[in-house]
Amino acid sequence: MRIWFKAIFITASIAALILFFDAYWFVDKQNKEAELQAAQAGNKAAPEAESIKLLKDSLFVSISPKNYSNFALRLSSSYERIGNYDSAASYKELIANRFPNEENWKNAGLMYFKAFKNASGETQELQLATKAIVCLQKISLSNSSKEVKLALATLYLSYNESDKAISLLQEVLATDDVNKEALYALGIHYFQDNNFEKADSYLTQLITIDSSHINGMYFLALSKLKLDKQKEAKMLFEKLKLLDISAEVEVDIESYLNDIK
Repeated sequence: MRIWFKAIFITASIAALILFFDAYWFVDKQNKEAELQAAQAGNKAAPEAESIKLLKDSLFVSISPKNYSNFALRLSSSYERIGNYDSAASYKELIANRFPNEENWKNAGLMYFKAFKNASGETQELQLATKAIVCLQKISLSNSSKEVKLALATLYLSYNESDKAISLLQEVLATDDVNKEALYALGIHYFQDNNFEKADSYLTQLITIDSSHINGMYFLALSKLKLDKQKEAKMLFEKLKLLDISAEVEVDIESYLNDIK
């Protein structure tokens, strides 16, 4: 009897141990899965700054050219996503310097151009315009896209290099005579240069294509005034009042209308 009882006791003890380890393994597995899910959730919720820091560290230790390019592109995208365009451009420039080709220089230049358009203050504008021009000038303009030519033309105008800008804008219009950006840029350039006849010509073409172009119509009306075409200016100002204009522009229009006899 004692032997039989001892055997039962041993069997029961072994069974209890098996159940204990099974339960421990199950709980431990659940805990690890919960930790993993929490870590993944934490990664998704990590602040953009932490993500950028990790990418910078990865870029610093990267040996593979493919990985280097990948980390630099992701850093550029991260900075662009939060509106820090100059930093976004600097990482595209890193790629262009390490892997110089026209596509990479174009990407860097256009991002610097985007930063230029969103710059605060003349000093920053000048710095970003310079960087954008340096990058975009490494591209063969004869085969470049309209986007590149329009960006360079805008940058040249900001540098008072009007001859280069006009040449590029004319190239764009030679293949796309209804390009609104080129027509507007030329119209504004000639208006600022007090060449109101040419400003009138380009802005008239623009308004013919897009009758709701507020800025184009406004400066066309001003050009008409400068050319003493008051009736035409008045008609344009009246049309402007029907568009979605700001209160400040409306005040200006009323002031001009009051001066027209």
